[in-house]
Amino acid sequence: MEVLSGIKIGNAREYKNMKVYPVYVGKEDEIFLEGLEEALEKKHIKIREESESGNVNNLVIEKGKTEEEILILAGEIIAGAKQNRTIGYDIILGKKECKLDSEVYCVERGRWSYRTRDFGATKCAISPKMRFDIINKYEGVHFKQSKLWRNISILNSALHCESPTESLTDSFDSKKYREESLEYLKAFKEMPEKDRKMAGMLVFINDKAVLLEAFNNNDMLKKYWEKLINSYTQEALFAEKEKKSEKDLPEEILENLKSVKPDKSVKRERADLFEVDKKQVKGYLTILDDKFVHASLFF
Repeated sequence: MEVLSGIKIGNAREYKNMKVYPVYVGKEDEIFLEGLEEALEKKHIKIREESESGNVNNLVIEKGKTEEEILILAGEIIAGAKQNRTIGYDIILGKKECKLDSEVYCVERGRWSYRTRDFGATKCAISPKMRFDIINKYEGVHFKQSKLWRNISILNSALHCESPTESLTDSFDSKKYREESLEYLKAFKEMPEKDRKMAGMLVFINDKAVLLEAFNNNDMLKKYWEKLINSYTQEALFAEKEKKSEKDLPEEILENLKSVKPDKSVKRERADLFEVDKKQVKGYLTILDDKFVHASLFF
């Protein structure tokens, strides 16, 4: 797995307590995949409860006869049905029709009644900390779900968001978040547009490395850019009042990645997920037909 050893970074852009370094993944055979929002809007896929009674941590994804291959990212939020959920791991749906169960996590604890029959797309994703918690293979689904609900409650409280259904998506509509997130987005919005070689980002909050997120190419990055920057902003706002500790150095992060050897973990439809489980970094690389698609690595 050469992609990690070949990663390079550029000059950071900084706003308040968040710093974003552009990431370059080297020469890759370009892959173009349809995203979740586009696939749902075009009705290329349907996502629904597994049964009439539902299951908090499992949904059914059905793909129709479209030839498009579809990438669904871990952490993306879908809305509707009996309660809003977030996707538990990266999934790639191939060109053929298919139907599969998907591990998900609830982000709306106070509702368990149908709002719609199928799920719809949102422009939201959970924060890096929340994503890190749900990929922890050493904890059970129910424990991870309880931890996620607790973190949503803390975040909503920090953002002065009163949500009747304890929904994470309501936090995105809170006055504090709307005002603050617009400024964060404005600071970073043009990065992938101005740098066509940029395929990802190394994110620091309060001078501590939070995650490295990278895609196969610049076009894929741009597709998810605003959604991901908004998810990082959740964490930046939550961490705003934390005391700064010893600084991480980006050069040391990259040097550590060179020694990381991912292990093949699981296959999710067309995606091979290679696990990274080291003391200094944890996460997954998503591979399609031996081609790099997406990396999410947490520090």
